[in-house]
Amino acid sequence: MSKNEFDFGDLRTQNLNEMKKYYSIEEIAKLNNLRHEILNKLGGNEKITISQMFFFEVARCHILLLQESYESSNNYEKEKFATFVGASFWYINRYGWPTGKISAKAKENHKQIKSLEEKLEKIKEKKKRDEIKLIIKGLKTTADHQVTRKIAGHIYLQKKEEELTLKHLVESYVGVYGKTNDVTSEENQALDNYFKNNVSFQEIAELNTYEEIEQFVKNIYRDLKIKI
Repeated sequence: MSKNEFDFGDLRTQNLNEMKKYYSIEEIAKLNNLRHEILNKLGGNEKITISQMFFFEVARCHILLLQESYESSNNYEKEKFATFVGASFWYINRYGWPTGKISAKAKENHKQIKSLEEKLEKIKEKKKRDEIKLIIKGLKTTADHQVTRKIAGHIYLQKKEEELTLKHLVESYVGVYGKTNDVTSEENQALDNYFKNNVSFQEIAELNTYEEIEQFVKNIYRDLKIKI
């Protein structure tokens, strides 16, 4: 990066013209070429914006700066470092990159929401409308990361500097660690608790492909009786 005044908030909303204030055309073109290279490798089904590419680079720089402190810290501090890195992924894309998979309960919730929204169109009384809106809010589903952002943070904080290129970070996060499934809020909470209490980042770090992680997650879904 050529300038250091570029912060997280700016990067989320900048368009190409605004980026030109901070970066040369050559830098933007270089990142855009890398973006297309990564998209081609991932099969062309994913979407990565040029803004997200810049944000990934900001995240990568922070990870590299934090690694020395992470290595010398105790377990409690390591958790905080990983949380910080995980939060940067939230800002890049809070919903992650969907697999297109949806749980049976989430699918049922979507049906109920559609029915209630149709009902809502015919109701004029404010009290009844508010009641239905509240029900709809409770039925909303959520994007559940197959691998928690914190665990991804631990994995990247342990990468060697020469390994953690921008290309590797984007490919591995968009193609593996940043994948999400559509589940209910209750299922999402159950999965969060399971990962928090039963899964170590070392287990995930040993899985090298998306297929291996997908199978790992399937086993967790089975244990929690989540049909997907």
